[in-house]
Amino acid sequence: MYTHRMITVQENARTTLEQTKESIKTYYHRKALPQPDIEIGNLVMLNAKNIKSKRLTRKVTPQLYGLFKVLEKKGNRAFKLDILARWKKDPVIQVSLLEPYKFCERAK
Repeated sequence: MYTHRMITVQENARTTLEQTKESIKTYYHRKALPQPDIEIGNLVMLNAKNIKSKRLTRKVTPQLYGLFKVLEKKGNRAFKLDILARWKKDPVIQVSLLEPYKFCERAK
């Protein structure tokens, strides 16, 4: 009797966990952004979301900093950039904070 009850409780817990796992997966994939096409040697711009500025308001700070060269790929979703030492920032940046640089020729 006791073992039968424990087996059913474990099966219910297992099915509930699988359902929860699937619902979390669908929610994540709905919000996840595709990774931009960045390769070693490309120029990228850095999103200013996590960079502190000495300006009084965020309205007047730039949204993107940059032209940084990609030096190497670190893992699946991070790149090492050629950042100046005076920035005092770790050169390995997550891909969600990078924007590929798009060169445009202005009409003359």
